[in-house]
Amino acid sequence: MRNAKRNRQVGVNVPISNREKILVVEDDPEMRKFASEVLRRDGYDVLEAVGSGQALETLGRCEKLNLVVADVILQDADGVELGAMLHELQPDLPVLYISGHPESDVVKQISSLQDVQFLQKPFEPAILKDRVRNILGRLHVVVAD
Repeated sequence: MRNAKRNRQVGVNVPISNREKILVVEDDPEMRKFASEVLRRDGYDVLEAVGSGQALETLGRCEKLNLVVADVILQDADGVELGAMLHELQPDLPVLYISGHPESDVVKQISSLQDVQFLQKPFEPAILKDRVRNILGRLHVVVAD
């Protein structure tokens, strides 16, 4: 006899598709590799850029990006400038800003903006994955017997 009680729905954050494209913009090679690998292991199609110029070129070559993870302080621009340039090309593109400099003027400026996503470095892989999943607005519901 089957048990009459069933777990109907358990919310679990998982990628719905492996086709979401995320651009990681980071001038520190180790941090860029770390963030990119975390996201690749989570099933995302990850592109990388060293600075804002490369990020804009990449966005110009892509049909559509789903998310940009960008360091706030880059050698060729700051996060606010990069975000504005990215939104000119793709207005609905979400940006997750990351920084290891919480006291910088740029971080303070970004933190004061509405609807801005920010993650303080260093961070654990699970924190990055959860933040990305939340930004992309995906909650996959698992039905368990």
